[in-house]
Amino acid sequence: MSARKKISLYAVLGAILLFLGCNSLIAPLVYFAKPFGGRVIDAESLQPIEGAVVVAEWRPYYLLFVDRSTPMKVVETVTDAQGNYSFPGWGPRLRLWTERLDVCDPELAVFKMGYKARLEVNERSRNTYVRASDWDGVELELEPFRGTPAERLHEFEYILSETAWDLQMPTRLGREMLKESPLAVSAAKPFFDGVDRLTRKGP
Repeated sequence: MSARKKISLYAVLGAILLFLGCNSLIAPLVYFAKPFGGRVIDAESLQPIEGAVVVAEWRPYYLLFVDRSTPMKVVETVTDAQGNYSFPGWGPRLRLWTERLDVCDPELAVFKMGYKARLEVNERSRNTYVRASDWDGVELELEPFRGTPAERLHEFEYILSETAWDLQMPTRLGREMLKESPLAVSAAKPFFDGVDRLTRKGP
């Protein structure tokens, strides 16, 4: 190899190392998540809600744009007879160099037939490689839903607009939503057909 080619190779390698070094200063190269859990209760009776679906989503931001990327991790579970739920920790998970986790994650969605859905995000910004939930150990109250079918459809559409589930619906959440399809107005049929299709893509 000629001296000129060696210099060019070293320059490229140096630029790559410099870029990786600067990128690691912006955000951690790998992420871990702490295990967390909580309890879901009825907002009126304060009794535990069994069978509520809880979804946790870690969704990064693009570094150069004020926009969200595809989820890094999505997990779901259901509450037990005491209303308790838990998620295990995970990691290490290598991030893409174009994105990072910052605020919001993990985002929580809690849903049970007959109740208003609840969406929660972390409220403290943290640029750390170990992710933790602000809602660990917190009781989440669900209010009974007493609106019209059209209002319920609007709520469902809002849930999908605030999440990344327009490509693949978490399986348990989709099945819980589909329980309400016989009660919906006829205009909601395309929506529930879409939920059914997205749910079938799930694991």
